[in-house]
Amino acid sequence: MKRVLPALLLLPMLAACEGRIPLYSPHRPATEAHQKARVAADCKECHDISGIRLHKSGDDCLKCHKLSRGY
Repeated sequence: MKRVLPALLLLPMLAACEGRIPLYSPHRPATEAHQKARVAADCKECHDISGIRLHKSGDDCLKCHKLSRGY
């Protein structure tokens, strides 16, 4: 039991870290263009990420940059 308990506690913590959204990633304003964006290529039509640190050309923009709901 002593070995099982830490494993049961560690598993949800690892899953939460994997699926977390970066705290300071800006939300997309609810404009018509942002509402229509479904894939990263839609974002890259307007936004150039070459000068943004920690961004790669193959990144999924929509994973971190969620649509703002006005709050």
